[in-house]
Amino acid sequence: MSASNESDSLFITPGEVAQKLGVSPKRVYRMLDRGDIPSVRPYGRTRKILREDFNAWLQARETSRRTATPTPIDFITPAEVAEKLGVKRKRVYQLMDSGVLPSVRPYGRTRKILREDFNAWLKGLRRDGQTTTPTAIDFITPAEAARILRVSPQRVYQLMDSGDIPSVRPRGRRRRIPREAFNAWLQRLETSAQTASRVRTDDDIDFSEGVNP
Repeated sequence: MSASNESDSLFITPGEVAQKLGVSPKRVYRMLDRGDIPSVRPYGRTRKILREDFNAWLQARETSRRTATPTPIDFITPAEVAEKLGVKRKRVYQLMDSGVLPSVRPYGRTRKILREDFNAWLKGLRRDGQTTTPTAIDFITPAEAARILRVSPQRVYQLMDSGDIPSVRPRGRRRRIPREAFNAWLQRLETSAQTASRVRTDDDIDFSEGVNP
């Protein structure tokens, strides 16, 4: 065997790798650029892969695939949540609409709750001393918020539009502010003079009144 043929037998080209993997040569070059597959430039020529390195990489990949434990995303449906909480399904959708209970639409399908998120939410309820979920979501209207803050309703809508005050549209209705979120926002303002000055208008905002359920 000539020196040239012996040298070529040591290497495999990106085109050959693409054929073996069933992918495009462009994909192989991206893998080479990232360093996923080791490559060299023998004698300053175009990039090639040592056949030994490629076989070792291929074997490692196959071993990893066989031993890897799949971790599928685990969802729970609103109906399952309702059963676990002992409430109506409508109540669960209210919790999801208000943002109290996180939900997602996997692949654009119907809404579901990540089981991990649900367990964390349930743990938070128990940590706060609640053994059951509240029977109703407590909202306040923008007009009520304006009266509490002693500002104009227009100012409240500005704060809602900017995202400073959390708001929702329960079941497509008019915008409402979850009372719990509003109280938390008030508390943040009380403890942050910088934030309070940013959202304060010419009217004084009175934080002493709060919102009583």
